[in-house]
Amino acid sequence: MSSLGSFGREVGLPSLEFSVPDRRAVNALWSAYVRGGLPLLGRAISPGWRDVGRFLGPSIQAFWRRYPREELLALWRAAGVENLEARSLSFGGQS
Repeated sequence: MSSLGSFGREVGLPSLEFSVPDRRAVNALWSAYVRGGLPLLGRAISPGWRDVGRFLGPSIQAFWRRYPREELLALWRAAGVENLEARSLSFGGQS
């Protein structure tokens, strides 16, 4: 892990994470999309993509409950990555 920390200090380490939107209205739209829309869109492509669509939303929600933003930042710091910045993006993205 120390090499990850030194790489992050010297070069910079961008990261884009999925998250659950904070705002209630956006969260409701996001939840409807990942639980209904995404599996339907995936099904239109192939049965395998339907399975991906059904898995993705609940997986993101479970990960975000276990590792909220501050916990995730603490893990990056513990790995030796410093000078972290976190921003909420639209519809659940984090950078």
